[in-house]
Amino acid sequence: MDRYGLRRHFRFGTEIESARFDESRALWRLRTAVRKSVEAEVLITACGIFAYRRRTAKFDASVCRDPLGTAP
Repeated sequence: MDRYGLRRHFRFGTEIESARFDESRALWRLRTAVRKSVEAEVLITACGIFAYRRRTAKFDASVCRDPLGTAP
């Protein structure tokens, strides 16, 4: 991203309250959680699901089944 100078086009950590596409202008009309209005040609939604490390249980392969009967 930095290599191509794209970072200046991104807004990280911004919560979008509403997003509507204006077909006549071919633009996204956004309103942020702090009530700021923004227009953009491109909208990339990123919910941040990978931003938090989640603790998961260990995988237990013995509980898996082979419905097609293809496992050795």
